[in-house]
Amino acid sequence: MKKIFKKVVSIIPYLMLLVSFLLIIQVAFAIKKGESPTLFGRAIFVVVSPSMEDTIMVGDMIFVDTKPDNLVVGDIITFRQPGQENIIITHRIFDIKEIDGEKLYSTLGDNNFESFDWELDFEEGNIVGK
Repeated sequence: MKKIFKKVVSIIPYLMLLVSFLLIIQVAFAIKKGESPTLFGRAIFVVVSPSMEDTIMVGDMIFVDTKPDNLVVGDIITFRQPGQENIIITHRIFDIKEIDGEKLYSTLGDNNFESFDWELDFEEGNIVGK
């Protein structure tokens, strides 16, 4: 029994190394395709602006569910800035409209006084997750 246990324990570091290597490859392919890297359906971001303070602070690491079931007013979402898709923003939804079967979202940072034009009525395709 001890021999089996020792063999299993000796294999664990190699399995962890293999899993780490596969995760690095997944992240590299996502970045190359211009996508947000995900791990088990979660994207990881670091907050760089105070627009969501005191809810989310500068320097906080956030985990974003990239497959949210249902978005409602009050949810905090991460989305690509319309017109500049390389910029990723995390703000709170304050309005959802449905026009011709398409949902349009408007957001505002908790620490902002008003929304920017690009935060108003953007398409669901810009949303990274919740």
